[in-house]
Amino acid sequence: LFSDEEFKPWPNAEQNVAGNYALVEGVRQTLKAHGVKLVMAVVPSKVRLYPEHMGDARPASIHADLYRDFHAQLAASQIIAPDLLGPLQQAKQGGAQVFLRTDTHWTPDGAQVAAQQLAAAIGSQFPLSGEPQQFVTEAEKTEPHNGDLRLFLPLDPLFENLMPPKEPLQKRVTHLAETKGDDALFSDSETPVALVGTSYSANPNWNFVGALKQALHSDVVSYAEDGHGPILPMLSYLKSDDFKNSPPQVLIWEFPERYLPV
Repeated sequence: LFSDEEFKPWPNAEQNVAGNYALVEGVRQTLKAHGVKLVMAVVPSKVRLYPEHMGDARPASIHADLYRDFHAQLAASQIIAPDLLGPLQQAKQGGAQVFLRTDTHWTPDGAQVAAQQLAAAIGSQFPLSGEPQQFVTEAEKTEPHNGDLRLFLPLDPLFENLMPPKEPLQKRVTHLAETKGDDALFSDSETPVALVGTSYSANPNWNFVGALKQALHSDVVSYAEDGHGPILPMLSYLKSDDFKNSPPQVLIWEFPERYLPV
């Protein structure tokens, strides 16, 4: 199943894209004025990773080059944005399921692939100060997952037998590794990494925050929000006391490409 957001021709799409590019640049300048490095996590659309399941439907022309053009725009603005599409495609080819079948979101495996790419980019471009911290991720029980795209099919409960089946989702949890003494604790209130984004980040089912902590060897404070897209949580964060009083070294902005034309 796919979200129609990845297919439909949005009204005023070109103007919306240009306006969102300008907004990203404004955020970059605001962060730079506070000494914060911006790293973009552009989440490719699900249909880019699973085009074989489209059937006869095809995305509107505005979507064709959206991912590539977004990266070109970010590069022109000198914003670090590691490619997530290629590594996710490689993981898929290697047998991993990187997006859920009946959900708009990535799986914990997909989130982990993205986290590793972001950590590699940050490590090479903006090494974090402070002592590295060791985090451990453990698998919890696997439960049937009711994908958000199933909710748009008006068949439950009378015709549940006609619905796509729920899919198994293995929950993961990440915690600080056991250490002797207080070596793993920061001695001050500095925030090394902040994360702003959508439900790809905010929903604990995908463990994206945990995967980032483990890959970065650093604490990550999440300001991501469910259901508000990528822009409103960023504007809220920039107005917050947390940002004013304790700006991070690096800010990761998780931004799904499908929101660009909106």
